[in-house]
Order: sequence, then C-alpha cells, then structure tokens
Amino acid sequence: MSNEDYRKLQMETEAIIHEKGYTIEVVHPYPSSTDYIFYSKVKNTTDDTASHVKVYTGEEDIKTKRTRADNTQSLPTFTITSVETSINHRGKSLALLLISYAICYLKQIHSNTRYVLLDDCSDNSHKIEKNLYHKLGFVPRDLTALSVYDSTELKLCGPEKQLLIDKGFLQKARDVNSLEQRRNLSHKSHKSQLMTKARKSLKSAALEQQEKEYAQNYPDREYALNYPEKGKGRKSRKRNNSTRMLKKHKKRNKIRTSTRRG
Repeated sequence: MSNEDYRKLQMETEAIIHEKGYTIEVVHPYPSSTDYIFYSKVKNTTDDTASHVKVYTGEEDIKTKRTRADNTQSLPTFTITSVETSINHRGKSLALLLISYAICYLKQIHSNTRYVLLDDCSDNSHKIEKNLYHKLGFVPRDLTALSVYDSTELKLCGPEKQLLIDKGFLQKARDVNSLEQRRNLSHKSHKSQLMTKARKSLKSAALEQQEKEYAQNYPDREYALNYPEKGKGRKSRKRNNSTRMLKKHKKRNKIRTSTRRG
C-alpha cells in the first residue's frame, strides 16, 4: 500500500463530505507540533462547526498479538483524543468520515505509523454491529469475551480500542464511503421529488385561484367558452360558434322556403 492509495481515499472521503454540505479544515499549530485538529464546517460559514476530531501523533503501547501474555510494544501511533459532533448535525456519519479522512491525511505524512488508538466511552462501546469505530476496523485492545445474554455484545476489559492501518482498513473505509454515496443520492432524489411536488401544488393552487377570480368576475358566463387557457376551452368555443352559425343558416332557409310557398 502506497501513499497514493491513502490520497485517493482521502479525496473520495472529502468529496462525500462536500456533497453533504460541509467543508474540512485542518489545524496544525506549528511544524514541530504533534497535535492535529480536523474540523467539518457548514459551507459558506465561518463559525458553524459540525464536528471535530483531535489526533496526537507519538508513541504508545500497542498489543501486536492477541494473547494473554504481555506482548505490548512502544510503536508510532495516531492517538485520537477527542471526537465530537454537534446535536444539529448528528445522524450524517460526519465523525466516521472525518476519522477516515484524518487517518489518510496523517498516514501520508507519517508513513511508518501503522496503528491508531482511542478510548471508546460511548453508549455502544460494547456493541459489535452498531459501534461507530467497529465500522472502520477498530477492535478492543485488551482481551474480551462475548456476552452470555447477547451474542452481539462484548464484555470489555477497558475502553481502549486500536486499529491496524492495512488493507482491511482501506476496504472498510471504502465500504463506508460507498454506503454514504448511496445515501447522498437517495437524499438528492427525495429532495427533488419534494421540490416537484411543491411546484405542482403551487401550480394547482394558482389555477384554482384563477378559476375563483374568473367565477366572481363573470358569474353568468360558462367557464369552458370564455376561459380558453384551461383544457379544451378554445376547441369547445369554436365548436359552439359553428353550431350557432349552422342553426342560424337553417332558420334562414326555413324562412326562405316558407315565403316561397306562401
């Protein structure tokens, strides 16, 4: 895996966040700093921050093998110290996408780092399928066991979770992106359907208002004959005019024949 793979995934993730109506801002105080802050902000604004992810780059104790023996090693690690999404912007997977973006961004700078560490103190920390970090490949750092009462829950020894940055992470991150792309498309189609429905309702309301105004202004006239913009008004008016001319012609012929006989 080269930096190009992480660059492509970073650009893809950024495009998805932009489609949702947000921009990404990376704050790195100075070149020697080990702290990075990734913000997702609402477009065309400066202060409305939707979510943020804080990452510390350094060395941490990582378990390289999942055994009972103490096999921790001090390795270069991306430590996520804070993940937060404001209440008004939740339910859009912004934090998940921002974590993926941050890992790809930092991996291109620190290519030797292979692990990500965080503390999962959320309500779904013991869940398997519904856990936010599990979708990207995070696993509990210490030994765990399945719950006796529910096979989809874990009995945790601590909140620490770690992620190995490898092909598995790239595949899981791509799966998350494809799912969010489908959600963006469905959201756009639903929004366009609502817009067309609103236009139709406004158009029908305007036509009803025109009909009411016409009925008030011309109460003695038939609507079909005198309002050609609606339906077959012009055709019906032409048809009625032709029948009137035919009746007049017949009357004249009757009068002529009666005078000749008399």
